[in-house]
Amino acid sequence: MARFLKHILNSLIDFVYPSVCLICDAVHESARPVCPACWKAFLESARLTVHRGEGAFSHLDGPLFLDTVITGWAYTPAIETLIHEVKYRRGMKLGKMLGDRLGSVLEGYSAEWDDWTMMPVPLHRVRLRERGYNQSERLCLGLQCHIPIPLDLRTLVRRRNTASQTKLSAHERQENVMDAFRVRCEQPISGRRILLVDDVITTGATMNSCAECLESAGAECVIGLALARPAL
Repeated sequence: MARFLKHILNSLIDFVYPSVCLICDAVHESARPVCPACWKAFLESARLTVHRGEGAFSHLDGPLFLDTVITGWAYTPAIETLIHEVKYRRGMKLGKMLGDRLGSVLEGYSAEWDDWTMMPVPLHRVRLRERGYNQSERLCLGLQCHIPIPLDLRTLVRRRNTASQTKLSAHERQENVMDAFRVRCEQPISGRRILLVDDVITTGATMNSCAECLESAGAECVIGLALARPAL
């Protein structure tokens, strides 16, 4: 009975407030926040890009601790809109969907994922309480549909509630996340290879700070994975 009433209520809400595509603003009947045409075009636009070496992270001062960063899409207005939805508008389901698609593209990238551990870039507990979820963790849950490696949500923690990186310069970004992360228990990290997941990477300051922390605790190497990277 409760399920039937929920169905009736959802149908009524859909009738009164029809779904509007986040990308093209068209009214549609899909359960997704994006219309079928825009979703198809978005999925087909996936383009793996590998960012490696100091040349790819020239905005960072000091050592580079990231072995490689992989992104799944060019930073188009469409991906920017979807990332914003996941991050700020309670897009929990969309976050997992994007992770699932990224995972399907990555399936053939490496035959050695079985030896890796997946970790999301953590939120501070204050930000997590405000948002209700970690968008990077939602991506991980989707990724695991195609890359079934262990997901570690406990080892890496954010110990400072840092300011948003959005409007900061490259130098300010690096200062903002300096010593912002810590490893809760060093022993399990020793010798492990970490796939570090975030929604978007710009200068690489956040991921590099996480990688420094993990490698200082004994991780063998850290590869970053994100949906997209804006042009610098």
